[in-house]
Amino acid sequence: MKKIKTLGITGSTGFVGANITGYLKSKNYDIVIFSRNPKSVDKNKERKISLKEKSADFFGLDCIIHCAWDFSVRGLKNNIAFNAQGTIALMKKAKSDGIKKQIFISSLSAFEGCKSNYGKAKMIVEDYCKNNNITIIRPGLIYSEDSRGMMGFIEKLSRKSPVILLPGNGREKQYMCHTSDLSEMIIKVLDYEGSIGVKKPLIAGNEHGINPKAIIRITIKKLGIADNRIYINIPAFFILTPLRIAELLGLKLRLSSDSLVGLVNYNNNIDFSENKKIRMHFRVYGGN
Repeated sequence: MKKIKTLGITGSTGFVGANITGYLKSKNYDIVIFSRNPKSVDKNKERKISLKEKSADFFGLDCIIHCAWDFSVRGLKNNIAFNAQGTIALMKKAKSDGIKKQIFISSLSAFEGCKSNYGKAKMIVEDYCKNNNITIIRPGLIYSEDSRGMMGFIEKLSRKSPVILLPGNGREKQYMCHTSDLSEMIIKVLDYEGSIGVKKPLIAGNEHGINPKAIIRITIKKLGIADNRIYINIPAFFILTPLRIAELLGLKLRLSSDSLVGLVNYNNNIDFSENKKIRMHFRVYGGN
């Protein structure tokens, strides 16, 4: 089998895509990044991509890693039309450009019966992947040494809030995924002969889920702060309602109502069996 060395990464300026790009470059892969506004005219380094126009040039690449997702899009209908259908169109374009291997970065928020718009839109893309031999990777709660997204919000909350409101019943499990481990999983997929993560997604996260309170307490310990916080579990409704009102008013918040829906409505039946094919394990959050 031809060694895969030249990779195209969509969404390479986002938190996940940027971390994957940096890690794979450090492992001597040739990376072509795709962005909405390329800064380089060298097509061997950077090319233009548009989810809106559903266009990109994938010629000459060995594999495409699909990380692109616009988190500013609100509502299920818009997420399907823009993010899901845009991603599928790019997958079709990659196939027509002769790309033999594609990897889709999905999410553990995506599962049968999921409640969040994000998860539902990701599921639509997953369905396409399963019928077109595209590897699906579902990361859990992603973090790095410089976290953004949900973990960035948790770190800020851990630093500044003396009282921490925990939505839900406190038993919601998160499966922690370090960006370096996610990148190592991608490398193992690139080296794997045959199909993997197609009919059954690969799970990018430590097998031992931990609840939000434990995540915050470990984060506080990592930050070197005294844990004198007061933790209060409250029904998610009391946090979701003001978040949705703020969004209707056009306010920009670090935490979206849809992210919170995904957090409290989690998948309680995660199958890690596909990971065994590549002997992949993820580090414990807060461990060495």
